[in-house]
Amino acid sequence: MKAAFLTWNLSVPYLADKDQLAMDSFAARKSPECFLVKSEAGKYRILYSGALDDNPQAAQQVVDSYLKSAIEALLSNQAIAQPSNRAAGCAIRRK
Repeated sequence: MKAAFLTWNLSVPYLADKDQLAMDSFAARKSPECFLVKSEAGKYRILYSGALDDNPQAAQQVVDSYLKSAIEALLSNQAIAQPSNRAAGCAIRRK
């Protein structure tokens, strides 16, 4: 992950969940699977979970960017229209 962030010059935070604690807390089942979380009173609440968008195979053919829409709703203090979508991908292997 670190190499990818350096290669792509990204500056967003990410979590390397080596002990799979976040995976278990979020009940993550597939990779990739996105979670938008918000800190409230010292706890985290999941605002969105599921697929990044409606086309995991071809970025050029994406019509609906689920995570982007959820982030935009959060930043504009609006309700998230689709708080979850089915994640498509491979099952996560647990340690």
